[in-house]
Amino acid sequence: MLDSLSHRVVYSDRRFYASFPSAATLADGHVLVAFRRARDHRWLHGEPAEGGSDFTSVDHVDSRSHLVIQRFTPDFEPDGPPQPLPTDPEAGDQDPSLLVLRSGRIVLGSFGWYPMSARHGLRLREKGVHLLGNAETSGTFFLFWGGSTRVSDDGGRRWSDHRYLPELPDQGPILPGQRPMLGGAVRGRAVEAPDGTLLMATYTGGPYTSYLFASRDRGESWALRSTIARDPAGRAGFCETALHLTADGQLVAFHRTTGLGDRLATSVSHDLGKAGRPGSRTPSSGIPTTPVRCRTGGCSSSTATATSPTACAPASGTAGGRLWKARRRL
Repeated sequence: MLDSLSHRVVYSDRRFYASFPSAATLADGHVLVAFRRARDHRWLHGEPAEGGSDFTSVDHVDSRSHLVIQRFTPDFEPDGPPQPLPTDPEAGDQDPSLLVLRSGRIVLGSFGWYPMSARHGLRLREKGVHLLGNAETSGTFFLFWGGSTRVSDDGGRRWSDHRYLPELPDQGPILPGQRPMLGGAVRGRAVEAPDGTLLMATYTGGPYTSYLFASRDRGESWALRSTIARDPAGRAGFCETALHLTADGQLVAFHRTTGLGDRLATSVSHDLGKAGRPGSRTPSSGIPTTPVRCRTGGCSSSTATATSPTACAPASGTAGGRLWKARRRL
């Protein structure tokens, strides 16, 4: 059973909405927590009660959305101020996912949204382009801009430019004639195989399809390896996929699902994802899942539930992710 030793506030600022954290431990014991930060306009209205029921939540996307890293000591005390990462000049960043390689390099996966005025968004929507946004509520429309990675070789202090993933050949373009579907959204833990191959999952489509990308050069470049999970009937979607390597070399993919009551689904590969495998549902639910290898050889996963966003629901599993024990909330 997983016990909670303490609760810490990673970051809090009334003028910003911080979300989608990803944590990684460096070789020297320092901990990096990356998260997406965007404006929280509710502070403009004074005290929280003055906003009324129309301001009980914030927008999922924001034109000034960016990624921030907070560094902590091995005792998890803040080590300096939060560090905003350089942004893409054209798009807002979303949902970081950190991976520390055995060499010490850090790979950060994420994706972006291209903001535009309602006038341009409405014209593109008339042409059949898929966008997020509403002219009446947000006044801004957002075009998915693709999945990307960045790397750091100095412990997360400096980062490379955005490197967008290759095109997905079986998906339509982001913008016909202008921008292909670059990789899909990255939201979930990547892994490093024993031979140094990096494996990272993405998702896109309607309903969502989960894909696997591989890098043989420590994240400098990526190639599509396989399709992890797709429902041929078009009823279920597989998204926000997190990866886990078992002690015996099995690659387990944990999927958030749509069309399945928000149940967790897993896919297991015995060849590091070179061939897709059918998925199976598990008795747990939550969005998304973060798997961690335990010293016992098993795997512990934690999720946040949609009904209680502050609840963490852990579960433990063995047998390549096929057998799972009951969970409890922290």
